[in-house]
Amino acid sequence: MSLVTSVHATSDGRHIVSGSADKTVRVWSLADGSLLRTLNGHTNAVLSVHATSDGRHIVSGSHDETVRVWSRAYGSHVRTLTTEGGRAVCITPDAQTIISGGRAGTLGLWPSGLAPPQLPACADDEVELVGVRSREEIDAAGRKRAIDLNSEASRKRAKCALEVRVATARSQCDAAIDADFRALFQPALESYMADKLDAVELDRRKKAAREQAASDYAPLRCLNETFHEYAAKGAAHVAAVKQLAEATRVLAEEAEDAAMIAVEEALHAIETSRDGVGSSGIVKDE
Repeated sequence: MSLVTSVHATSDGRHIVSGSADKTVRVWSLADGSLLRTLNGHTNAVLSVHATSDGRHIVSGSHDETVRVWSRAYGSHVRTLTTEGGRAVCITPDAQTIISGGRAGTLGLWPSGLAPPQLPACADDEVELVGVRSREEIDAAGRKRAIDLNSEASRKRAKCALEVRVATARSQCDAAIDADFRALFQPALESYMADKLDAVELDRRKKAAREQAASDYAPLRCLNETFHEYAAKGAAHVAAVKQLAEATRVLAEEAEDAAMIAVEEALHAIETSRDGVGSSGIVKDE
């Protein structure tokens, strides 16, 4: 067994999360000490781990200078943050902000992109049944309120912020594509002005220049494809919430989160890349 560098117990008292020098995050049963899951993905020693207050997600910091978010229930990777500080991490009780610290002597605050923790079910002695409503009806109503008031409101805010970023990135791409189009189309226009081309051929070359300029921008294609997939997963999640089917809702939420990460990675290629960037900040294919 590799050196254990960090441990954290979930607030429900059911699980222990550990980080190890062998680059793994492990989830254990507190009841019998059995290993439930091993999470792989870090490329260097895991130095710090923390779980959300509902135990559904795990945050880990590593010597590889990344912070990773995991789904405890499914053992899947949700997102990765690249930061100079991965030596100490935690997540706020509302699961909205990840805090990291490291060798630079500063703290980093990151939006988690996660839904707030679900409200715990009330104990039997805290609920008084009134009228003709059954316990199942009360439980269903409670789940709906928890979803409507907490999870969905937060997800809507995150979705709006993401859509603004996508619109901005598309606008940047359009401006860069238009500049390339003009450069590609200029020789044909000059030939037309010199009576070397007729109007039909000019229109054909104009269309070809526009298509070539657009095809040169792989990041924009990737963004459009991932955002389309994210929109489809979001619609499926909304449908699951309306059905009050907890198992289906959780799966749909996980799928939507994964699709959101794909969109963020596509945005990252447009917003932050430096090599081969034109004036608009768009990366071209070699």
